[in-house]
Amino acid sequence: MDRVLSFSNERIGGSTVSDLLEYQKMNFWFYQRLSVYMAARNIEYLIEEIKLASEKFAIIFYTDIPCEILIHHLPENINYRYRKEKGTGKIKSAISIGLKMMFAIIRVCLRSTHSIKGRHLILDNAKPVKIYHKSAKEQYKGNFIFHNLFKILDNRFCLITEAGLPGKRTAGISAYKKSLQYKVFKLKNISSDQILAKAILGRSERKEIRKIRKDLSCKLNSISLQYSNTEYSLITYLLSNLKSSFRVYIMRYIGFREICLKHQPLSITASDENSPYNKSLLDAAKYLGIKTIGIQHGAIHELHPAYRFTKEEAKKSITPDLTLLWGSYWKDLLRDKGNYSDQELLVTGQIRTDTIKVLKNFKSDNSGKKIVLFATQPQRDPSLRRSAASDLFRAAAKSDDLIIHLKPHPLEKDYYKYYSAIADENNLVNIKYKPEHDLYELINTSDAVYTCFSTVGTEAVYFSKPLIIHDPLEQDIQGYIAAGVGYKVKNADSCYTALMKLVSGSLVQDNKSVSEFISKYAYLIDGEVSIRVCSAITDGS
Repeated sequence: MDRVLSFSNERIGGSTVSDLLEYQKMNFWFYQRLSVYMAARNIEYLIEEIKLASEKFAIIFYTDIPCEILIHHLPENINYRYRKEKGTGKIKSAISIGLKMMFAIIRVCLRSTHSIKGRHLILDNAKPVKIYHKSAKEQYKGNFIFHNLFKILDNRFCLITEAGLPGKRTAGISAYKKSLQYKVFKLKNISSDQILAKAILGRSERKEIRKIRKDLSCKLNSISLQYSNTEYSLITYLLSNLKSSFRVYIMRYIGFREICLKHQPLSITASDENSPYNKSLLDAAKYLGIKTIGIQHGAIHELHPAYRFTKEEAKKSITPDLTLLWGSYWKDLLRDKGNYSDQELLVTGQIRTDTIKVLKNFKSDNSGKKIVLFATQPQRDPSLRRSAASDLFRAAAKSDDLIIHLKPHPLEKDYYKYYSAIADENNLVNIKYKPEHDLYELINTSDAVYTCFSTVGTEAVYFSKPLIIHDPLEQDIQGYIAAGVGYKVKNADSCYTALMKLVSGSLVQDNKSVSEFISKYAYLIDGEVSIRVCSAITDGS
């Protein structure tokens, strides 16, 4: 992390790396810093394992990374075997990308365009998922982050429907059109295809994009040469390998810049605002002096490169003009660790919590059984992932008074095969899998929530639900236990003890701890977060 953060301020000639990689308000280093960090971190994890193994065994390390790139990272007693990627693999990849771009161009050309109606733009880029609406018996698909905000928007607003590229990132355009915000709320919208259209069909825009890409390629090459055989060699290698992905970000920036020049919106708002796909649009708006707003979409921590900036970087106005946060804890974190200024941060609460007041009026009937919601999550250590499930399943199987509702993490594509096998091993019968159900509805109808360090635990506290934290290493990563809102379990025996307390009615949340936790992490759960967010976006306009 320290190397990644310091790299942007390294100097080449009279410029820093980040200055060298900047065009207008597009700063290509910050577009890929998170990806570079994640890739470098995973390689470092592997290297640590190799170092440990080399103490006992003779190691031959086969890698597709040139040996000189890793010279500062591996011990001398490791034998390298460089395996260059076969040309056929690169050709297939190039053909695949080319076909996807071709289909995107055809789609852009065929789709009719619509003018922006509304001066405040909101990027709707969350894949539609089932969410609660109107009653507990009725479910729709929609944007789980912005859903409650969408319900109160008026003709001052226009959504940008994120079509994406074929097979990439987002749902198909038809899935968006069937979602709640378009089918029920009927909000004004344009497709992000119009952004691509501006970049693809405009002659001067195409010329500018080619020039930017050519200059960027030259600069990346010079940076790689400058830092070869140094501690930054791995970073520069990973960054250079990502240069083909910059094409889409450049196209989005140029296309959206031209749309903004024509329609002159007053603001653009997005969640996950520091990801390159979204940041390219916000940066184009910022270049033209249009207000840019980010809305917190998940937990933030000090090892998250998308929210960590040095003091020198903070002076470059990289972040949105305003970032709306769930609570004071997140504001303090971004100010102290991310070097955001107080003027850039505003605490409004979490939009999703506006549903809680309505949901609490509905309860479910499960024939007297206590429901434990297991919010799973992928973990880097496979043994911890497995023990989290097996300890709960073994304990729950001992009681007929319990039923497990399992809500898999979206990244766990193998969830059913994986968890059903563990359930069978532990003779757990009372388990139901809930991949498509709304998370808030599941929390509301549960009697307790079980997880490791998922942010679902935070939302369980919002409902004042008992929170059981599987923490065999006693790390308390999210601080739930220290805050007095999480009950720690380390193995199947302590898990069984917690479940029996739940059955007897003695496992309850402390009201004072819950109140302090909510104040710190979610400000207010009063059903009016969307109103505060809307006011911050429009600023009276």
